[in-house]
Amino acid sequence: MENELLKGLYDCFYTPPELSEQEEEVTAYHKALIEALAKPERKLVLRIIDA
Repeated sequence: MENELLKGLYDCFYTPPELSEQEEEVTAYHKALIEALAKPERKLVLRIIDA
């Protein structure tokens, strides 16, 4: 019950920040790249991003 109340409050008051055009573009390219790669290559891309 407590979690439902917190989730309801979160959903009611939280508004995700708007991404800039560049951030949206990066996100779109990242998704396309991940979809195109096999699992080992995806791990390498994530390591590069984290670094």
